[in-house]
Amino acid sequence: MERLLYSDHCGLRRSVSGRLIVFVGTRLAIFRLTRFLALTLTLGLLLTSSQASAQVNLFTSFEPVDVPPNSTDFTLGTPPNSVRFTGGIALTVGNPFAYRSGFYGWAILNQGTVGTVDFDNPASFVSFYAGNLFGGSSVVDVFDQADVHIGSIPITGTNLMNNNSFISFVPGDFGAVEIGKVTVTNLSAAGNQVWIDDFSATVNTPMTMTTTTPDSFTIIRGVLAGGSLSDLFASDDLRLDVRAGLTLFLGEPPLQVRVIGTSPVDVPSELRFKLEAHVNTPGLTQSIRLFNYVTSLYEEVDLSVPGASDAIVEVVITTNPERFVQAGTGQMTARIVYQRIGFVLLYPWSARLDQSVWTIVP
Repeated sequence: MERLLYSDHCGLRRSVSGRLIVFVGTRLAIFRLTRFLALTLTLGLLLTSSQASAQVNLFTSFEPVDVPPNSTDFTLGTPPNSVRFTGGIALTVGNPFAYRSGFYGWAILNQGTVGTVDFDNPASFVSFYAGNLFGGSSVVDVFDQADVHIGSIPITGTNLMNNNSFISFVPGDFGAVEIGKVTVTNLSAAGNQVWIDDFSATVNTPMTMTTTTPDSFTIIRGVLAGGSLSDLFASDDLRLDVRAGLTLFLGEPPLQVRVIGTSPVDVPSELRFKLEAHVNTPGLTQSIRLFNYVTSLYEEVDLSVPGASDAIVEVVITTNPERFVQAGTGQMTARIVYQRIGFVLLYPWSARLDQSVWTIVP
């Protein structure tokens, strides 16, 4: 659950110099600060791409609202998320056993005729109702994207209103292979009619996912004990080591690291932030907060209890992810916060960050 936290009014850089009064127990200590409390390092942007897919659902009962009557070659959906029907005909004959719903179906009328359902992008799920209206025989064949035959099933139903006329192919039926084409062949003598209705499919649209590494990091609170910006790029056991430090206010988390990256698009369809890290003592919480450029506030998108060995937390934002991307610049900001909630074994305690990256889906 995402909830509103606080505003960062200090922009991209915050420092404090001069006299700072800090209460430690019951004693008052006065420090003369000769350095910035905020340490900022900057490096270039690193982009890598990988493939993912989005799913688009298609459905038709072959009614005139979807398919012109008597069509023998028609397309459902919008390319590349589409499927083309050939070899049959979208027809009505006034026979209620020929339809599952409405008054139209897709018919393969003659012996030896093959109706073809050809997917532009591959399908992971296909279902429909099928029947031999006059007691004949027919078969459904399934092919992959390379047109290699991967399976078949006979049509045994005679009445599309019966549930035994339902045919489906679901993910896993053919292992990891997806469906590129389905054919329906009328095997019977002249007079048999094969009817198809309520056709449904889920097609997979390839998408490019871009992984974006930080351009810079800033230690808002804490002390850099080791590591550099590039240590945040990959899960390689090379870590940014940060110790808890001084705070300005009572209750303020003493370890806060801000990372800034750049999105290749201003309006992504999905945004992910991945953090791999561990701490050196129990009794701490780990909070991931993403900066909302619309409200100028941070939103806490994950709160967890970190352990003594590396663990991965990946936050996935699919609802209005563009709020975490600055329009025009593509800038993204995340704050990683550690705070004490119980007894700790060490002081100053530390957090070690192995990787912090964004993944952007256009």
